[in-house]
Amino acid sequence: MRDQDELEVFRRHGAEGVLLLGGGAALLLQLADPRIAHGVVRHSDFRSRPLDRLFGTLDYIYAVGFGDDETVRAAVRAVNAAHVPVRAAAGEGRPAYSAFDADAQRWVASTLAAVALDLRERLWGPVDEATGDAIVRGYAAVGQHLQATREGWPETRAEFDAWWADRAGRLAVGDEARAVARALLSRQAGFPAGATTLLAPVRLLTAALLPAAVREAYGFRWTARTERVANGWLRGIGVVWDVGTFWPRAAHPLAPPCYAERAVPDLIGRLQYLTGTGAEGADGPPGTVLLSCHSQGTVLGAVVLLQVDTATSARTAFLTYGSPLTRLYGRFFPAYFSARALGRLGGFLGDGCAAPGRAAWRWRNLHRPSDPIGGPVFVDRNPTRAGADLGDVDRPLLDPVFPRPAGDPCYPPVLGHSHWFDEPAYAGAAEFLRCRTRSAGETDRRGPGGPA
Repeated sequence: MRDQDELEVFRRHGAEGVLLLGGGAALLLQLADPRIAHGVVRHSDFRSRPLDRLFGTLDYIYAVGFGDDETVRAAVRAVNAAHVPVRAAAGEGRPAYSAFDADAQRWVASTLAAVALDLRERLWGPVDEATGDAIVRGYAAVGQHLQATREGWPETRAEFDAWWADRAGRLAVGDEARAVARALLSRQAGFPAGATTLLAPVRLLTAALLPAAVREAYGFRWTARTERVANGWLRGIGVVWDVGTFWPRAAHPLAPPCYAERAVPDLIGRLQYLTGTGAEGADGPPGTVLLSCHSQGTVLGAVVLLQVDTATSARTAFLTYGSPLTRLYGRFFPAYFSARALGRLGGFLGDGCAAPGRAAWRWRNLHRPSDPIGGPVFVDRNPTRAGADLGDVDRPLLDPVFPRPAGDPCYPPVLGHSHWFDEPAYAGAAEFLRCRTRSAGETDRRGPGGPA
């Protein structure tokens, strides 16, 4: 990646307001360094004004990540001025500390990077190598603009993970750190009226994002049940965030720009190129496309097919799985994803040569009863036995599959919202739709390249 490209990657990452949920875990990791804990206890008024440090940190990080040179210089001057009195020589049982310590600043920056990457992956899955490397290098600027230099800061995600594991293993949570943590995560802190109602989920997510040894050192009670509840919260937050950021920016001012505004035009252009209905693809033979979409991608696919011209939709088939079109979007946004709107979409995918009704549409939707997010698109039929193919858009699949494979002592796992490509029904539905779109004698162009 070029430097400007990496900056854009880091800015998209930093614009995710949901990363603020990791602020408590990052702070407790910072306090696990005795130098920082001593400085905070003696020079900070966390208990009376707990949000001041949060806002000050955010002002600095956003200035470094998004500001021009003058904005960065102003933020650096403000931070340096606040750091001047934060220093002391070593004493009995207390290490020397200084807010200008380059190693301490590097540690603070690393906690922000580690927690943000962990939270991001828990919400939306693994970060690819190039993006992870760009994010790691982006966080280097947090310390670099102060007294920490690039020296000692990892260049890649792999190097950062190794460095982080070694450094986190040498942390020492002391009494001062525990006292500050108790004050911040309880009603002792001077939070605004009403904010204390959020302390329980904040404590839960903070504990979930801490390494196990650090979590235990702070005295968090952690059981298998607590872990399940925390994971449920994270899954729910990820779903709500995905649903919210589909809509224009005015609906989610703390989140990055609406991804549909970028993804939908790109997909429309790609479909037109592959089907030969666009200006770029007009010179080639007309092709057919199987648009294969999972989860949130099914919403993007539906919007694309509602917007393309009829010449493009006539050469396109739609395969969806784990789709929240009706379960989430139809319920919360009925003006846009009602049964009538989805029926109109199916009409664009109709095959005039086949039997009338939904069976004639070039659209199949696979769903499982164990899927907490996806479900059937059309729910006006009586429930049917899972695994039955009635020739309709929706096809319910059995999950879990209870019989054990021969020689295997374990039952098959519950697949839920994942592992659709391993389903025999996926391959069967894909081939059925490809054959139907090829029936007009057109060239098959598989695209736009896997799940949307």
